[in-house]
Amino acid sequence: MNNKPTITFDLDGVIVGGEYEPDWEFNVDKYYNAPTLEQDVKNHLIELSTYYNIYYISARHFTECGLITVQWLLKHRIPICGGVLVNVPAKDKYKVIAALGSSLHVDDHPVVIKSIKNNLAPITLPVMFLARKNENTWWDMSKETYNNSLHASNWNDLVYLIRSLVPV
Repeated sequence: MNNKPTITFDLDGVIVGGEYEPDWEFNVDKYYNAPTLEQDVKNHLIELSTYYNIYYISARHFTECGLITVQWLLKHRIPICGGVLVNVPAKDKYKVIAALGSSLHVDDHPVVIKSIKNNLAPITLPVMFLARKNENTWWDMSKETYNNSLHASNWNDLVYLIRSLVPV
């Protein structure tokens, strides 16, 4: 392994766009055909991958979700320079983040942000990312977490925050 710091990202709602629908778990095509959240996500992740080891951590748990997730990342030319971990429930993500030695984790789920704050801070900094405030199914639950956390609502601000908080 190189000497680059490690950072971790959730996928759905942070990198993967489209509005989440419960039947996604049963319709692999919806995952594979989902757009990126923002048009320039790929370019931002390519830039970040020159400075950081990047891991993607998702609660996705459908059959072959690991393969479909890697195929989606490759389809969108998003760099996989650390790894992809799936089937990690939100309540347990902080354990995987700690095992990877992540300096910063970006997620849109308030349970994940709170668990990092409670179990890993200040070693790992949680960043709440909510670009889809009006569409997010848990926005009401997230408002307090968002307002009381490091946060960003677009990728330009997110990259600035990462580069400011995790020196290389």
